[in-house]
Amino acid sequence: MKINAGYVESLERNKGFLQPKLDELLVKYKGQPAGIGYWDIITPRDNYISFIDELTELEIAIESVSWWCHCSPENEKKYGCPHGMGGPLCNYFDGWYSEMPDYDKIIVDAKFDSTVLDINSNALFIIKNKKTREYHFPENRGVFSLDFKKDTCFTPGLCLFVPEDWKNKGD
Repeated sequence: MKINAGYVESLERNKGFLQPKLDELLVKYKGQPAGIGYWDIITPRDNYISFIDELTELEIAIESVSWWCHCSPENEKKYGCPHGMGGPLCNYFDGWYSEMPDYDKIIVDAKFDSTVLDINSNALFIIKNKKTREYHFPENRGVFSLDFKKDTCFTPGLCLFVPEDWKNKGD
């Protein structure tokens, strides 16, 4: 399916099927929305590829990728977490998520006629190759930058291109 004016209409027509499927996928892949919709679904590193594959099968596009630091006791020792601002406690793991100031837009106006497969493949590429710029910690805590390939605290959040009024079940 192409991302065009008919995309959102198709989602709305299939809301009764798609929304419960999204909620099932959140549980299956331990995706944790930062809010009540389907924006900023913090997705564990071990699960993001399969989650994106199933989103693609459902013809649901990823609009953007947000970035989070998983602040577990282990990661705090290993990487000096947190690397961001505040965030929610983890529902599935020890610790909490700290929101990073990085944000990658996937769907832009020039690509509005792309397919869901193309868009979600681009999201996968961006996630796998993500490196942050250098950030300066306040209070003399130093400078840091993160690389998705080596810093396992660095966690993607998937922002889905679905109607804004869709709310997750929020188990």
